Amino acid sequence: MVQSVPSLHSNHFPPLQNVYPFGILKVLNEEEVIKLSDNAISLHYNAGQKIISKGEMADSMYIIAEGILEVIAYKENGDRVILATLWPGDCVGEMSLLTGEPRSADVFARDNAHLIEIRKRDLAPILQANPILVERISGLLAMRLAQN
Repeated sequence: MVQSVPSLHSNHFPPLQNVYPFGILKVLNEEEVIKLSDNAISLHYNAGQKIISKGEMADSMYIIAEGILEVIAYKENGDRVILATLWPGDCVGEMSLLTGEPRSADVFARDNAHLIEIRKRDLAPILQANPILVERISGLLAMRLAQN
């Protein structure tokens, strides 16, 4: 069960503002982060829960506020392969958000996780105004495509 946690949107615990300095969003200024925070959705996943399914269409990405995620692919014989382990501050789902392509792998919570969902419609104006962020996300995409 995925829990949306509206109480985490308060000024007492602004999750995006706590983790953005550690990931690709660190190039944003305070105003941009506040704007994203106002529209972000806080979600909680339990250990072992699937967050992203390969092949699904989506228009959002997630920033990890707490917990560890594993990006999983499957060999032809069905064996699981861990493509990446992601930590707080990392993002996941950015490939589909930016390219419009289906999700490229399954993603699971390795332990209880708190994620911040950022939708394309909220990120698009910031991307247009911030070419350094576009460059950082493009570099991350290139690295992840090479790993896959």
